[in-house]
Amino acid sequence: PVEDVLTIDGLPPGSRMLRVCDAQGRTVHTQRVLRDGTQTVDMSLLAPGAYVVRVDSGEPASIRVVRK
Repeated sequence: PVEDVLTIDGLPPGSRMLRVCDAQGRTVHTQRVLRDGTQTVDMSLLAPGAYVVRVDSGEPASIRVVRK
């Protein structure tokens, strides 16, 4: 679980955009990926619950995250 800031390590090269989607699939946050490797996501304004973080790149990737 994450409280305020999510840190994602190991982003694939060429990642361009990161989206956070709620349980209904709605995009609730987007941000540009500034560099390969590590990215931080401010989750402090989101309500507690389950989210999916999607990274748009050559090979799309997603992770499930729970905000406390």
